[in-house]
Amino acid sequence: MFYRSFFKEFKNWYNLNWNEKIVYSFLVNYATMHQDYSWDNASKSEEGVYKIDMDEIIFFIDENERLWLRISQKKIAEKTDISLRTIATIMGNFRDKGIIDNDSILVPKGFIDNGFLKLPTGTGLKGFQRVFWAFINERLKHYNNKRGKENNLYIDTWASTLAKDMGIEKKSDIQNCIHCLTEKNYLKRDKETGLLAINTKLHKIKTPKQVKEEKEEEKRKIKEYENLPF
Repeated sequence: MFYRSFFKEFKNWYNLNWNEKIVYSFLVNYATMHQDYSWDNASKSEEGVYKIDMDEIIFFIDENERLWLRISQKKIAEKTDISLRTIATIMGNFRDKGIIDNDSILVPKGFIDNGFLKLPTGTGLKGFQRVFWAFINERLKHYNNKRGKENNLYIDTWASTLAKDMGIEKKSDIQNCIHCLTEKNYLKRDKETGLLAINTKLHKIKTPKQVKEEKEEEKRKIKEYENLPF
């Protein structure tokens, strides 16, 4: 998950990079769900599922600005889909900056108020590309729900608009990300309409090395076929 506050008022908070923002978002959500108070006023739905009162959570965070947190780096790596080595570095940076102190995590007032994005796992995407992919998929879902569509894969959003909505200062950063995801077959730009088509069926990214190896394998098979004795 990724808290939307990082797109707006908290985009420069402690100068965190995109992987650090991903890890921090996970830790805040994890800490929120594992406070004793979180379940004190939880209500049970008709389906038998307990739901936490978000207003109570927001009030608690606004009053305390720190939440109890205890979790292993190995579990963080598994849940965030980020390497253990990177997690170790990020957690060290968080301690140096005072974001994590002993068994607690700093949560600024208003941080969770705007909710979060669900980040994809197992895609091979890293940092900003991963957040951007989640953002435009949510944009597509909202776009389709608003217009009563189900199978539409296009969004009529330009780089400048995406940059503004994600709190990105340089439009070129969005354009570069779109180019990279297009190269990896995640996105496709319709030449006539200019709309972006999203490949919602993709789960794994093919690296340039993998693409090159596949092409070489294909050439090898063709050459092997041409040399058959018939």
